[in-house]
Amino acid sequence: MKKTLLCLLLVLCSCFAVAAAEEESLWEMFQQQPERLEGHAYVELIPLMEPVKLTRAQNGSEDVYWTLDFWLCETNNVGFTIEEERMVFFDQNLTPVRDITGGADELFHFYTNQINPGDFMLFNDAYPQDERLAYIGMMITGTDANGHKLTFPMLYELSQEFTTSYTAEELAQQTTSESLLMIPSGESPLKLQEMEDGLWWITEVTVNNPTEEPMQIKDFDIYYFNTAGVAAVHLHMDGKAAALMCGSPSTELPAHSSLLIGDWCPNRDLSAMAVRLTTTDPAGNEHVAVLYRELSKEVLAQ
Repeated sequence: MKKTLLCLLLVLCSCFAVAAAEEESLWEMFQQQPERLEGHAYVELIPLMEPVKLTRAQNGSEDVYWTLDFWLCETNNVGFTIEEERMVFFDQNLTPVRDITGGADELFHFYTNQINPGDFMLFNDAYPQDERLAYIGMMITGTDANGHKLTFPMLYELSQEFTTSYTAEELAQQTTSESLLMIPSGESPLKLQEMEDGLWWITEVTVNNPTEEPMQIKDFDIYYFNTAGVAAVHLHMDGKAAALMCGSPSTELPAHSSLLIGDWCPNRDLSAMAVRLTTTDPAGNEHVAVLYRELSKEVLAQ
């Protein structure tokens, strides 16, 4: 009997050791970025916010959640097909507490599983606040156009702080720094434009750095407000993700240079939109540019 109990204990200890090793290796999997090789696709998963802060619901409820947004970018000029998506939730001890895997036919985060060379896709999802959680790992696996099986991971760090958010009234009253000029095309209110797939508000804004010094893009926000003045959409981006939204591969905005920001929004029950860009100069001073626009239901004449 003693020998049997001893064997059972050894088996249990072995199982626990294997489980611990699997948990540790799972965390390590999300640290390992694939090598960039000639003729292989390379997909970057760039979080829009680092770390991801909490957001309060705008619908009057007490819901609090993390909004997970990231750019999915192919940057090695080779197409890629997503075949599997995996999400793992880790606690403060880096122990996985939830593991979700879905095949290509179950994907719900992307409107297509095909990423063309140079493509940018936006991932968007939200998860309720959970004080146990510290990280969420995202991993996509698939095959590139040259037949290479590849996996690309990313880790979200989760913060218990809240995202800074502005009301429509606050954005309408904010002034733009003289060191960061924002020049919109079109009038305000912005009219709808008729396209093949429906009516859209199309925003184009030129941002200029008129100074003698380069600026660094710090963050970018875009808002769409409904007729009640509530933010129906608020997308916040930090650093590299903000630069990509501004059409720049780099966070640097050189002296006497400009960039073009564009955004399309389908016809919905909306009344206004706003964009807000923050940059820093070499001394670390912040410069903020804000554009607030009312939205018209009138269709622009062709």
